[in-house]
Amino acid sequence: MQRLILIAVVVILTSLSGFYLSENKTTSKQPSNIILISIDTLSGMHLNKNGYHRSTTPNLDQFISESIMFNKAFSTSSYTFPGHMAMFTGQSIAMNNMVAFKLEDRAVILPKKIKTITEYLKKQDFKTAWFAPTQDYQLDLTRGFERSFDILETTAKEDGFLNKSRKEWIEKNKDSKKFMFLHSYLVHDPYIPPKPYYKKYDPDYKGRIIGEMSEFEELYNKHNKTNSWNGKLRKKLYFERVDINDSRDLIHMTALYDEEIEFQDYLLGQFFAYLRRESLYDNSVIIVTSDHGEAFGQHNELRHNTLHNEVIQVPLIIKIPGIKPKAIQSHVQLIDLAPTILDLLSLKPRHEFEGKSMMPLIDGTVEKLRDHTITIIDPSDMKAIHTTDYKYILHASGKRELYNLKEDWKEKNNIIKDNEDIAQDLHTVLFNYITKVKK
Repeated sequence: MQRLILIAVVVILTSLSGFYLSENKTTSKQPSNIILISIDTLSGMHLNKNGYHRSTTPNLDQFISESIMFNKAFSTSSYTFPGHMAMFTGQSIAMNNMVAFKLEDRAVILPKKIKTITEYLKKQDFKTAWFAPTQDYQLDLTRGFERSFDILETTAKEDGFLNKSRKEWIEKNKDSKKFMFLHSYLVHDPYIPPKPYYKKYDPDYKGRIIGEMSEFEELYNKHNKTNSWNGKLRKKLYFERVDINDSRDLIHMTALYDEEIEFQDYLLGQFFAYLRRESLYDNSVIIVTSDHGEAFGQHNELRHNTLHNEVIQVPLIIKIPGIKPKAIQSHVQLIDLAPTILDLLSLKPRHEFEGKSMMPLIDGTVEKLRDHTITIIDPSDMKAIHTTDYKYILHASGKRELYNLKEDWKEKNNIIKDNEDIAQDLHTVLFNYITKVKK
């Protein structure tokens, strides 16, 4: 994958003058503008509002203070393709038999019977636009994402959430209902933040990790024998200079990642300022989320090839005019986003969602949506199940892990040896789900 950002953020913008009469009641007016922003690779555990020690997100922190924040939101997988499919369809790719293990197989596409949120919105006369920095195999526009978009724009240049063409599209459709998807890879590896963010948090590092773009591009161009982009080569060149057993390398790489997050937050602040200038911020529903997080040596892992919380906990923040800010501790997942959007539109899905609308949590009419959440890399690979109290992870090798989430959110102490009964109960629920998926 190319240089990415992740957070994934989602932003849903909805002109809602009169949409909410009170904290919990809606009028007949429907959202007229929806903007979905995905910031790739942004870990929910790296947010200051979730207790992270660095204040890298002042603009997002301000947004959170005006919003509903789901402190314990999870992806359905640990990669870009399944995470975004969950956002768009309300289904995990496991339920769609689109296993994450086949991520690079562009023939693995969304079944026609599963409708995307864009298809629903198009039937409601929304103008629709897809804006992303690139079209790699993860966000390939032949795999189902492209359905019902009027315009599909991909560019390799990361210039924030706004550029000339995007502003023109908003202006052109000023009087129409709009759905706009924006995606950024700026937080994704390789972690190379721009100046003045570079070396802000770890200026004294003297190791081999490259954190400056000009130096990395020189190395990449030296080894790239073609004129085409080679994401695998970039990843190889970057991580072969990282020693996972060297704590100094891990500290520095985490600092570089945080510097990228701070730069991304600056761009998000610019976008929010634009919305305010265009009188779209105060009367809009805005949702911010990500597809997955990132590991920096925790559980002896780098990047996002695991299902521990540093990888699968994602930001999920919703601002709705007329609804007071609050923090919700109940577990939710990315599959709950599409049902929530349809709920705001008073639309009924044409297929059964795996996810559930989060509006009852927001309204306070329920305390939780489900008893457990399940996250899968592949039905034949690593998989995990959460409850409020515990998390059970099953590896393809047969290795098992069990954590007490109330006491050990960072999953440092595997307690499975002394809690085999709890592990077996969770294993049974997980096995029943996998059996259903494989049918």
